Amino acid sequence: VPLHETWAAMEELVHSGLARNIGIANINASLLMDLLSYAKIKPAVIQKEFHPYHSRKNLINFAKSKGIAITAFSSLGDTSYQSMGLFDNISGFVPTLENKVILDIAKNHSVSAAQVLLRWSVQQGIAVVPKSKNTERMSLNMQVYSFVLSDEEMKSIDDLNKDMRIFDPEFYLEGYPFYAN
Repeated sequence: VPLHETWAAMEELVHSGLARNIGIANINASLLMDLLSYAKIKPAVIQKEFHPYHSRKNLINFAKSKGIAITAFSSLGDTSYQSMGLFDNISGFVPTLENKVILDIAKNHSVSAAQVLLRWSVQQGIAVVPKSKNTERMSLNMQVYSFVLSDEEMKSIDDLNKDMRIFDPEFYLEGYPFYAN
């Protein structure tokens, strides 16, 4: 089903009172521009993969300029996928939670690498949804508001970007060029 048809149906949900807001996931800046050209109701939120190895600042900045919120998934990078061996073939791959830049910043603030990654996102105004069944980790996740990363620390994390997706829509949607980097 083409996006414009799906979006029109979602807008109808808002008009009929069945939804207050609508959003979209896994969209790139070009597709968002296209969506905004015909949408009567703009997305309230975009959910996208966002971590230091895949930050997509062009999309983030464009969405923010249009008043669209961002919610991140995979904020800690590769934790769920690493155990499946998905990165075993990538020479020199270092998981985000083991990255020296992240670890040095964590040590400087006496926090965990995960807290640094979450703080990096929320400090940019990006909502995060870290998953955990561990109550201690849940509590630690809430403590990301107890420290602030310096501009230099933020930039050093920004510089880790490799445009490397962990969840690659092209894998699932072969033949749809919308997700190409």
